[in-house]
Amino acid sequence: MNSPKAIVMALSTAFLCCSLVQGAATEYPSRLPADVGKYEPGETIDIHKGLSDREWPQLGNTPQRTNYSPVEAEPPYRIRWQVKFPDFDPVGTTYAATQAIMADGRVYVGCKSGILYAFDARDGEMKWKFESGGAILHTAGYARGKVFFAAMDGRVYALDAANGKEAWVFDNGRRYGFSTAVLLAEDQIFMADRGGYLYALDQADGKKLWHYDATAPVLHSTAYNDGRVYFASEDMRVHAVKAADGSRLWRSEQLAGMSFMDFWPVVTGGKVIVRSMMSWGSRLGDYKDPMGRSMFVLDEQTGEQVLPFQHYPYGMHGPHPPPAVTRDGLLVVPWRVVEQKQYFHETAKGDRGWALQDVKTQTMVAKFFHTGEPMAGVPEKLVPGIAATDETLIASVIGDIAIVVHHHSFWTAGGGSQQYGAYHLTERRWHLCPLPSGWTRVHNTQGGGANAISAADGLLYQIATGRWLVCYEPANKGGRK
Repeated sequence: MNSPKAIVMALSTAFLCCSLVQGAATEYPSRLPADVGKYEPGETIDIHKGLSDREWPQLGNTPQRTNYSPVEAEPPYRIRWQVKFPDFDPVGTTYAATQAIMADGRVYVGCKSGILYAFDARDGEMKWKFESGGAILHTAGYARGKVFFAAMDGRVYALDAANGKEAWVFDNGRRYGFSTAVLLAEDQIFMADRGGYLYALDQADGKKLWHYDATAPVLHSTAYNDGRVYFASEDMRVHAVKAADGSRLWRSEQLAGMSFMDFWPVVTGGKVIVRSMMSWGSRLGDYKDPMGRSMFVLDEQTGEQVLPFQHYPYGMHGPHPPPAVTRDGLLVVPWRVVEQKQYFHETAKGDRGWALQDVKTQTMVAKFFHTGEPMAGVPEKLVPGIAATDETLIASVIGDIAIVVHHHSFWTAGGGSQQYGAYHLTERRWHLCPLPSGWTRVHNTQGGGANAISAADGLLYQIATGRWLVCYEPANKGGRK
């Protein structure tokens, strides 16, 4: 006799097969009405004015960690060069949330072996490497000819960016190492150690200016805006600290979730946005329920929650990446896109998708639909732009292009997916990068963080599976010299 579990599984399989057959016989349009997903950019927000398109100097590019750059790099893309870290470092791979940074024609990436590498941004040639005393578990920073990073040996290092020579070293003198990214603002370096001390150092000589005790471990990188430093501690509270002297401005109430590890706050529109790691049992939670949220939006001045705030609480059972920010201050977030079944193939992985959210009105203002002509090699009955519920979802914005990781982009009734997607916000078009020209060869991690795309000087950089550093260029411009 079959067990109840076997019977349920058999019925579920039969239902799915029937749905596939029925769905395959249904006609759906290959284009959407022109007003679906429409987005018209507004005025560029202050924190994005004057940004250079020639560098990406720290995690998230801006001190507010917006993951935005004005770089012009139109999709589709192709691989320009790639290097595999074990070719240089037999034991080292990058940590899951590390982002490549770029300045002065070089790309800088640190590995878990404790080695920081500098590669030529144009061709991937290794220019130099520096071996620190501990694992490098997050993103470096660049300012005024120096590269800064923190390591698990409890030290912060400053190197000459041109040759990798040591400029100075700060030792916290504690048994706690650093697993967070450096933050560069006001000619200072801000970062927290795993024991809960937030440090401010002088960029010129590494002198400690002050430290702040969060009274709980910190695995969350810092962000900055208007004289304030923001981060979350493992007692599930968010802190705002005065950059000038380290005094506490506010500390939030205790928020829901298991951890704030790996990622960072995003500051925009007068709000501080953080995401927590939820337990598996709460992954289907209602964002209107304080215990069902994985994204929290706090008033920048007071630390009070803005309630309720729409967000998609799904994701791999690990840390949830924060949103990216467009040039006019909208958030790029995963969100339910129920119209996919209305307009496209109903068997294609449901209603998970990407959207733009207004942080001030707390509304979804545009959903990422493909309204262009059908693309070569893609079936007409497609569902573009769906996201995965069981994988980490992270985005960057390059000009008016949203580049998302774990995209499952053009999933049809026949299966198949892309790991990366590039969506033109104003033209409302998704771009597919099929073999051998694009991103299908590399993929991102599940449940242990995600590496967001960075961009500078017309090129894009991605750390893939912790082992590859890949540089992409626009495929339609004949390459850059």
